[in-house]
Amino acid sequence: MYNKLQQFKAREDGAVTVDWVVLTAGIAMLGAAIVATIQTATQDATNGIEQSIIRDGTRLLNNGDAPN
Repeated sequence: MYNKLQQFKAREDGAVTVDWVVLTAGIAMLGAAIVATIQTATQDATNGIEQSIIRDGTRLLNNGDAPN
């Protein structure tokens, strides 16, 4: 019985699997954080462009002159 416990303790097959799972989960979370950051920045830029188009289009319709 003692020999079997020592053999079980010495085996590292499962430890390598756990290492890969943890590493893969970390990479996936890092990717999700990067996507969320880029999405927020892109949305802010898009909103700014939208407001410029609305403002210039409204000025063009109201005044009949081209935007600056």
